[in-house]
Amino acid sequence: MIELSHPGGLSASIDLHGATVTSFRALGREILFVSPNAVRRAGKAIRGGIPVCWPWFAGHPDHPELPAHGVARDRPWTLAGMGHEGGAHVARLTLVDDDATREVWPHAFHLELVVRLGSRLTVELLHTNVDDVPLQVGGALHTYLRVADLGSARVHGLDGLSGFDKVAGVPFVQDGPVEIRGEHDRIYGDAPAHLALEHAGGSVDLENVAPDAVIWNPGAEKAASMGDLGPGNHAGFVCVEAAATRLCTLAPGETFRLATTLGVRA
Repeated sequence: MIELSHPGGLSASIDLHGATVTSFRALGREILFVSPNAVRRAGKAIRGGIPVCWPWFAGHPDHPELPAHGVARDRPWTLAGMGHEGGAHVARLTLVDDDATREVWPHAFHLELVVRLGSRLTVELLHTNVDDVPLQVGGALHTYLRVADLGSARVHGLDGLSGFDKVAGVPFVQDGPVEIRGEHDRIYGDAPAHLALEHAGGSVDLENVAPDAVIWNPGAEKAASMGDLGPGNHAGFVCVEAAATRLCTLAPGETFRLATTLGVRA
């Protein structure tokens, strides 16, 4: 585990397993949700925090037999360095290809996750194509935000946007703030950078660098069937994700970037 702290009582924790940010504390409360049944082992992603989905989001569009969300979230990363930049405490983590990743995705790669803790928390994923061929990549920062009461949760900033409802299998247009009523899995293309989650326990402002936003909660029935989540634990979070749900072409030398910044209000 890597621990970061900042004056004013802010802190963050990063697990080298998957480079998963597992804690962000501000204003005396925990902002991220980690399942009480989360499992930490090779080949298994931590259920909660901010997992790194890369080089694709969800199932691969052309190869459904490949693991969901790619190869980064359940691998051991390396701490490349820590320091201070512009008043923020910074940790840099890296992941490179090996025999196991090349069995799934046969390409050379160098990933960097930069975590900055200042008055806000910023998580940035960078992938520069070090291969000699163009690559098709996507991904997400799969942020689990803790809520005191799921029924009171509202995600603002997506009103009027077109999207795709993966549960119903149909396109839709968002009307008003997003509310969670049962299983919820919606993709919003061309999403705005600024979003906000409000709930009974406070508010979180998000500034995302990503083409899409994803709002997800498995609902009661699916949560009960998930061994690393369990009955009732769906009520403790809403996922608000900075995502690139569609694969894009990354030429040799080009860099793919996703980022999310979390700021907290009472």
